[in-house]
This record gives sequence, C-alpha cells and structure tokens, in this order.
Amino acid sequence: MPAKKKIQHRISKEDAELFISYVSGDAGFTISSAMKSIAHLQTAATVKKKKKDVFDARLDLHGLRREAAYLKLREFIYSCSKKGLRTVLIIHGKGSGALQEEVHEFLEDSVYVNSFCFASIRHGGSGATKVYLK
Repeated sequence: MPAKKKIQHRISKEDAELFISYVSGDAGFTISSAMKSIAHLQTAATVKKKKKDVFDARLDLHGLRREAAYLKLREFIYSCSKKGLRTVLIIHGKGSGALQEEVHEFLEDSVYVNSFCFASIRHGGSGATKVYLK
C-alpha cells in the first residue's frame, strides 16, 4: 500500500484563536458551534485539495530577450483575453531574473490581468507565472 501524503492545511487566524479558546476552556460558545466551525474547515480543505492547476493556454519565453518577450507576452495576453480564457501559464525561467521582472511588470500594469502568482513546483515554481485574466 503506498504511503499517504501528509496534507497541510492553512486556517485563518480567527479560526485558530477560536480553536485555541475552545481547547483551553475559555470559549463562550457551545460544542455544536465548534463542530460547525471544524466542519467548515474540513470542507474548505477538501475543496482546496481537489483543485488542480489547469491552464487554458501556455507561453514559453525561454531564450528570448526582454524586448522580444514583452512583445510576445503582450500579444499572448491580449489574444487569450479576447478568446475568453481565464487561467494561463507563462514560463519565463529562473536565470538572472530579468525576464521574470519584465513579465511581472507587464502583468501589474495590464488591464486584462486580474491577478498572478508563481506557478506550483510541478509547473515551474519561480520559473513560471500563473495568470488569472479578467
């Protein structure tokens, strides 16, 4: 039987304080309200666990200079937004960080971008950026 993965869950500070006050006996609430809070945390953790990185499109900028990468990126983001795509992956590599900096500066100023972050490790980590389009 394969070993089970250890799953780490992040909870809000408010939920953590609520749990600590319950365990220490300082709580001013019932066990049923604590159980509802725990059930909420379990549901959120389950949803987060099932969510996978799925990209509508990818752009690989490896080996390009900043100017060429900027032009490709601008066209790519515009095209994806026009097509109604919502989640895209931009692979810029790690290198000196110049290309990553160019990509992030463009994304910060783009009217088509809702938000962005580094990709998960399996998709390139800090060498790739996950972009959520409007």
